[in-house]
Amino acid sequence: MRYWIFSILLFLLPQFVQAQLSFAKRTNYTQPNNISLHKLSAFDTLTKINKIGPKQIAIMSTCLPGLGQIYNHKWWKTPIIYAGFAGLVYGFSFNHKIYNEYRNALHYRYDDDPTTNDNFQNYSDDNLVTLKNYYQRYRDLTIIGMAALYTLQIVDATVDAHLKTFDVSDKLSLQVKPMLYPSTNGLVGMFGIRLNYR
Repeated sequence: MRYWIFSILLFLLPQFVQAQLSFAKRTNYTQPNNISLHKLSAFDTLTKINKIGPKQIAIMSTCLPGLGQIYNHKWWKTPIIYAGFAGLVYGFSFNHKIYNEYRNALHYRYDDDPTTNDNFQNYSDDNLVTLKNYYQRYRDLTIIGMAALYTLQIVDATVDAHLKTFDVSDKLSLQVKPMLYPSTNGLVGMFGIRLNYR
């Protein structure tokens, strides 16, 4: 019985190797010398699973600010983003609270109800309007700042994702050199700049 199993395996082994070689030729597959076929296929699978492009990173940063920076291994940017949001939220809360106080004071002055008095009796109506508009303006600026910071962190994560695959080898270089072009009569000619790009 063992002889028959061994014979069948011995017969099928060349067939299996031939099938693998023909598949490799059809797909132009070349195997590096130091990586086995099993390890290479597992590595390719993991690379395909873990590869996330700039579009997916932009979506990640849109859903949760700072997540794209974490995926790009720029961990230090995430606390800065959240500190910026915390500062802007605090600024919004502070300005909105004082804006409401001045707005309510103006409302109490114009409601024709003698029982309602504001806490700013020493301010004129014009002073209250000016102060209300001042804090309203800075409250609105904090909202714009939050929207700008939210957009900026998405752009930052997307640009970082694009630059991860950017070629920064020594073959890319730009040299700027001053040049002196001699004239035909032997005197000093024209000055110029030469740009060398490789």
